[in-house]
Amino acid sequence: MEPSGVDLIVPASYDIVWAVLALAMLVLFIAAFIKWTKVDFGPGKTGLGWLLMMVIFPIIGSVAFLVQSRNLPTRAKTPVAS
Repeated sequence: MEPSGVDLIVPASYDIVWAVLALAMLVLFIAAFIKWTKVDFGPGKTGLGWLLMMVIFPIIGSVAFLVQSRNLPTRAKTPVAS
């Protein structure tokens, strides 16, 4: 007989680990997306390619973009008319 309240198939710690990993992946993707919006890719550059890579391969694409984007120029801030 199975003890009441105990799941013998999947321990609760697995749920916690997967939830933390999913949250970390989401935070990593959001950070990479924010950085993607600030990078000036210029004409002929593949900004859309980076975005697709981040969507299709969230962990590898986001990490690769964040590493590569250190060498890419950022867009100049435009002054807001007051």
